[in-house]
Amino acid sequence: LFSVRCFDLSKDALDSTRKWAEEEGLKFDYSQGDMLNLPYDDSTVDCIMCRNVISHSDTIGVKKAISEIKRVLRENGECFLTLASKQTWSFKQEEWPLLDKNTRVRMDDGPEKGIPHFYVDYEEALSLFDGFEIVNISHIETYYVHNGEKYNSAHFHMLIRKTCS
Repeated sequence: LFSVRCFDLSKDALDSTRKWAEEEGLKFDYSQGDMLNLPYDDSTVDCIMCRNVISHSDTIGVKKAISEIKRVLRENGECFLTLASKQTWSFKQEEWPLLDKNTRVRMDDGPEKGIPHFYVDYEEALSLFDGFEIVNISHIETYYVHNGEKYNSAHFHMLIRKTCS
């Protein structure tokens, strides 16, 4: 039996998840807030799913989010997360503002316009997780066409395990 908690900055995302869960007959606890200050006690979470989330920040924010993940995970707790890869087309957009060596601000039209995006290469991804065992890391690249233009989206998919307090 699992106790599932959903957490997001976006009320719309939480409402959408709540609607889906109710249609599926699932019960979750919901919290709205910032990933830089998780609303959970220390060492109380067994597993975290964090897909396409923590890359929506700059380097300092990503490091803070990872420290929050470490804080709330129990010993041997696991986290599945994704980090945007520097191989993604959007990191290569030199006209988009560079906040630090790993962070660009998206400037294309759409819901992520003006939002910082953090990107890493393989070595940088590994270096972020002191106090964790990296159980698995995969680099996955997806190609797609939008309005006649070709794009790629590349992410590191990582399974990490907390190894020390």
